[in-house]
Amino acid sequence: MATDSRTAADLDRRLLQLEETVCHDQRLIEELNHVVIALRQEIERLQLRLLATERQWGMLDQRVRSHEDNLPHEKPPHY
Repeated sequence: MATDSRTAADLDRRLLQLEETVCHDQRLIEELNHVVIALRQEIERLQLRLLATERQWGMLDQRVRSHEDNLPHEKPPHY
């Protein structure tokens, strides 16, 4: 009987450890999920900013090129 009570106590201890581990892991997974969601939102925000910047850069590049096309192709006066 002493073996049975020791085995039962050992099983109770192991079960408690497993429950604590599962609880800890669930909390960690939840925290990591929040981090992933926040990072995804930040990535989407940065992608929108990059797209807007690329559009602005493209418009600026077009304006510069159109002005360059209108300039006479002469050597500068210091040559």
